[in-house]
Amino acid sequence: MATAENVRFIFNNATDTATISDGNSNILASLPQTNLTKSQRTKVVRTSNTSSLILNLNWGGAGKFMSGVGLMRHNLQSSATWRVQLYDGENQTGTQVYDSGTVDAIPAKSLGDLDWGVDPLGASVFDGWDESNRFTTIWFTQVTALSAKITVNDATNPDGYIQASRLFMGVALTPSINVTYGYSNGWDEATSQFRTEGGSLYSDSKPQFRKMSMTLADLIPGERTGFMEGVRVVGKRNDFLVSVTPEFGGSQERDNTLQGKFTTLQPFINNRFDNYTVTFNIAEV
Repeated sequence: MATAENVRFIFNNATDTATISDGNSNILASLPQTNLTKSQRTKVVRTSNTSSLILNLNWGGAGKFMSGVGLMRHNLQSSATWRVQLYDGENQTGTQVYDSGTVDAIPAKSLGDLDWGVDPLGASVFDGWDESNRFTTIWFTQVTALSAKITVNDATNPDGYIQASRLFMGVALTPSINVTYGYSNGWDEATSQFRTEGGSLYSDSKPQFRKMSMTLADLIPGERTGFMEGVRVVGKRNDFLVSVTPEFGGSQERDNTLQGKFTTLQPFINNRFDNYTVTFNIAEV
């Protein structure tokens, strides 16, 4: 399947082993930054106001490989910005090995996504989407970091606070040949339906979520090793970040990026000499 970039996964989430501190002293004690290490939608970090959310992460002197960061299920608006800084020393010291600069947290709609005459100036690809599906990602060349600083600004947020549910940081695992044609992606929900005695079809309105199915059919031995280890790490127990169209922009990247879990664990099949294939079935968390 041809895209601007091949599919990327962050399986081994460095956030989960970090000590995370509040760099701006405005995070609610009842909704702390440690909630960013939990996969449940109800577990969030929330500030007491719209002053910057600053997260300082440390790994106790252990270097972590990084090439991607994702902030998931947040309430950021189209004017919000964020910045990711990575350091080769502890406690945000030493040489800065990566700096994203201050960039838009929510990209505006591309020309192909705009409803001309309807969308306001600055409309974003997440307009109308629930917070549980909003995300922000940054991808970059791999570095090794001992600490990190993430700064989120959204001074005019109408909620009166900044909130997010999950943070992913780590190596973006990607194959040299992209997923095959036949990739599927769509919405599902746990809603039950039944007919009343009057004949109306009743629905109990449960939350929506997305489901993906994709096949990596051209994995060389080294890639098979990496992906098989990633599957071992997360199993069906743990969540991960997947983007089928990373850095593609607009609704294409929005629709094909999610925080998910494997719903099945399929075998890696040696389909020809020095080549392996595997199918991933994924549900949004």
